[in-house]
Amino acid sequence: MKLSPDASVLLSTEDIAFGGDGVARLITLSYSFRLDHISMRVARQFLFSVLCVGMLLVGCSREPTGRGELDQEFQAEYGFPPPSGVAELRCRVVRVGDTWSKWMLFTYDQATVERIVSVGFTNAMAEDLKRPWEALWSQDLTASRQNPNAPKWFRLPGDRPARIYYKLGHPNDVAGYSYIWIDDTNKTVFAKSAAWH
Repeated sequence: MKLSPDASVLLSTEDIAFGGDGVARLITLSYSFRLDHISMRVARQFLFSVLCVGMLLVGCSREPTGRGELDQEFQAEYGFPPPSGVAELRCRVVRVGDTWSKWMLFTYDQATVERIVSVGFTNAMAEDLKRPWEALWSQDLTASRQNPNAPKWFRLPGDRPARIYYKLGHPNDVAGYSYIWIDDTNKTVFAKSAAWH
């Protein structure tokens, strides 16, 4: 490899070839290109690729704090705005690649919970929780450790007695699940939805 004064690169390959007359000939192939033009283009493409892969792997998360944004998240999830009986409302959304998860916490209001579970939720039985490997929602709910993307305020029921409802699938996505569990002692509902395209 030779570096010329004008910053171009000359690559050479030499080989011996035999012609039709049987005489060996030395053949030299040379390629020349501008190093500065190619290297800048390659550097830009490399940085763009690293940025895209980084965004895909790292993903993005948001935890709205304004009541208006929180009400929108609640309505997007359940199809109606939270009633006035829902005083406390928290939410965190994490997107990684083609998957997303949403955690919510809100004040227990019986009419609100009844309205939520009336749209395709199933009351989880003790048998469902004894075989958590059979469904992703129960694996998530009965895990010994919290999902690392979960917010600090989100709790799993653990050994506490709890009413649990779940739903398989999620609108507009290929697959997913949702569950809610009710902490009757603290009058709080914990909810999680997850889906992927």
